[in-house]
Amino acid sequence: MVQKSLSDTFTGVVLAGGRGKRLGLPKAFLKVNGQRVLDRILDQFTAIFSHSLVITGTYDILIERQDVSTVKDIHPNLGPIGGLITALKHADTEWVFMTGCDYPYLKRQLVELIVRKAIQNPDFDIIIPFLNGYYQVLHAAYRKSIIPIVEKRIADGRYSIKSMLKFTPVRVLPIHEDEIKEVDPEMSSFININTAEEFKKFGIQGL
Repeated sequence: MVQKSLSDTFTGVVLAGGRGKRLGLPKAFLKVNGQRVLDRILDQFTAIFSHSLVITGTYDILIERQDVSTVKDIHPNLGPIGGLITALKHADTEWVFMTGCDYPYLKRQLVELIVRKAIQNPDFDIIIPFLNGYYQVLHAAYRKSIIPIVEKRIADGRYSIKSMLKFTPVRVLPIHEDEIKEVDPEMSSFININTAEEFKKFGIQGL
């Protein structure tokens, strides 16, 4: 478990701006067992972090809780990189842990692993799972030190975070599958919902 005093260096961030075109409803409104996936994630975050943010898009999301703040995406419709720069600029902490609102089975143990890695490796800017040859940009820790790089990418019209990790001087610490499976053996944290067919497969409900 991450000590609360150490987690004060982190803000937990959920991106909730996805319009869910393939789903037919905004992803922020997906539910599991009657509870919004968004709130399931926030429950995990508030047990770890002293600060949590929800980055919203072009529609309103009702957050009836005192332990969470909402912020409008300053670059809507750019995908995760817009949410990332919004989070980094609004967070009062050195680091953010960022995820999406369509990961119903995100495990607290995975979040704590990534937070610990960041605290134990202060020379890095990004701590991120690396699975099957791909960086998992929506289960990662990002440091405020990368703000100028992210801003330059956006100004240049380059919106891929994965590309940024390969072609900019950010210091990236990957976390590999064997280490992730120690805390999430079934890798359920990486199940996300993109299509209506996945509703039934993963026990998801709509509004």
